[in-house]
Amino acid sequence: MRLRDRVAVITGAGRGIGRAVALAYAAEGAKVVITDIVRHPEVDDTLQRIAGGGGQARFVACDVANEGQVSSLMDETLAAFGAIDILVNGAGASAPAMLTNMTIEKWFLVLNSHLTGAFLCTREAVRKSMKEKGGGSVLFVSSIAGSEGTVGQCNYGAAKGGMLGLMKSCAKELAAHDINVNAICPGVVETAMSETIRTNEKFRETTLNRILMRRFATPDTVAPLFVYLASPEGHYVHGQVHYIDGGMHGL
Repeated sequence: MRLRDRVAVITGAGRGIGRAVALAYAAEGAKVVITDIVRHPEVDDTLQRIAGGGGQARFVACDVANEGQVSSLMDETLAAFGAIDILVNGAGASAPAMLTNMTIEKWFLVLNSHLTGAFLCTREAVRKSMKEKGGGSVLFVSSIAGSEGTVGQCNYGAAKGGMLGLMKSCAKELAAHDINVNAICPGVVETAMSETIRTNEKFRETTLNRILMRRFATPDTVAPLFVYLASPEGHYVHGQVHYIDGGMHGL
């Protein structure tokens, strides 16, 4: 087991990619803290599956844009498991609108949940555990939208692009503490957030025409990359942006 007895905090893990990562980490022996702003119906199934496999997991509700709640999340993790070895910044909201119809409320909802949340969680995990331990892994879940932009979601593109800059800055600061830091940029993954793209015939065909492999990813497709980057084998991989999109980016 590549992550035996390591403690992982995964934000936005109630469903989708975060849920798949939680299950994959637990299967590799990690103790998992699943957190999301609400307790999605899938959470109980995730906890049961992990427990059924002999693993340890718990759910903590947390608004990652709330500084106090993030601090409490890390404190609860330390009280339960004694350390924070892995942080996956996967939380974030979606509020689409064209630029001229983008309200300031929608703008800040997305910026705060993705970018501010990633900053707060990383700061607190490093400050409360990783720096003192002298090691760890931080993963930022960005998106192809962060490097290429996207129509109708300038807030999302800005937030995900900001996460790439945050990742690179953290990588430069945290290497001295043996904390490897990376970003993962999925393409279109079969989750609730991509439902419109996948179910609207016009959007679906336009998008598939940009993917060399001519299919969408599933959460289980991308989860193994998260395992590798948090494992001892992947620890020397640092400060990089990893695209997992079926050949959608840059080709």
